[in-house]
Amino acid sequence: MRRSAEWRTIYLRKKAQGKTAKQALVVVAVKRLHALYAMLKHRQPYNPSRLLVAPATIGS
Repeated sequence: MRRSAEWRTIYLRKKAQGKTAKQALVVVAVKRLHALYAMLKHRQPYNPSRLLVAPATIGS
């Protein structure tokens, strides 16, 4: 997270939403695990542009 602007952005966004440092770190860790799983499952290289995409809303 120290060297990656994408992960730092996610961390700081969660901190701004009122999460504690540990809670924000857990959010980043879970998101990293999901990204790693998707990379392995779909055999695709890391694509940081997919990280900051807003999630789809239900009912849209």
